Amino acid sequence: MKEQWKEKILNTVEENLEELYEIRTYLYENPEVGGEEEKAYALLTKTLENHGFEVTPDFHGIDYCFRAVYDSGKPGPSIGFTLEYDALPGIGHGCGHNIIATAPMGAAFALQPAADRLGGRIVVFGTPGEECICSKVQLAEEGAFDEVDVAMTVHPNPVNLASGKTTAIDAWQVEFYGKASHAGAQPEDGINALDAAVHFYTLIGFEKQYLKDTNIYGVFANGGEKCSVIPDFAAVKYLVRGKDMKSIEKIRAMFERCAASAAAATGATYKIWRNEPANKDLITNETMSSVFNK
Repeated sequence: MKEQWKEKILNTVEENLEELYEIRTYLYENPEVGGEEEKAYALLTKTLENHGFEVTPDFHGIDYCFRAVYDSGKPGPSIGFTLEYDALPGIGHGCGHNIIATAPMGAAFALQPAADRLGGRIVVFGTPGEECICSKVQLAEEGAFDEVDVAMTVHPNPVNLASGKTTAIDAWQVEFYGKASHAGAQPEDGINALDAAVHFYTLIGFEKQYLKDTNIYGVFANGGEKCSVIPDFAAVKYLVRGKDMKSIEKIRAMFERCAASAAAATGATYKIWRNEPANKDLITNETMSSVFNK
């Protein structure tokens, strides 16, 4: 019986491969950044509906997010799959999200005959903006995944790997506020917010070299408009990765210390705020991982 079901599932995969390949290629050739996945959303939801799934659009009030359910009408487990379909600005699908959209969807289709025979439900979650909006964070916090017994996805990689460990990641914008003045006529009246931001950026560069298993990189988001005007506002955006959220909390304390020092040195004030959702580090369920691998 086990081998028969395995063969049935593989046959279903083969039957859908051509369609899945076409979708994968279409997404690759039509990349859309997070929050703008209009084409991907339309294609994926239409495909799921054509395969008998009932689609809930704009799930949890998130643009281009969806929930698609195939219910066998018989008691049984609820199996979840998550799809990603956003691309990177200027790069496109460099992380293979066109594959993260189609592979789990193909797995959901392959499971349909088994659900019809054995019972249960298949729930596909379309999760836009993995790179910037991090919609799965909001969905998890609001209990969207509580209806399923397990939620799965896959991620392309140069080599085959079992589920392991991912770093925690947070995103902060550090803003400095000064006082504008004419750089030529009255420089003594100004408080240069850009100087504070540059000083802060330099301090972070010194500090981060002593931190183990971290990744801290920033870009200047604002530094003034005219050279003749001392800028009263400057901002730096950072992505921070650490082995877990405790490590992230320590880095945040270091950011506060460096920002306070930079502000005190220049006479500016500052604010640090989270400009993208944080992602906690992945803790793999080893039992489920073993089943998945087999």
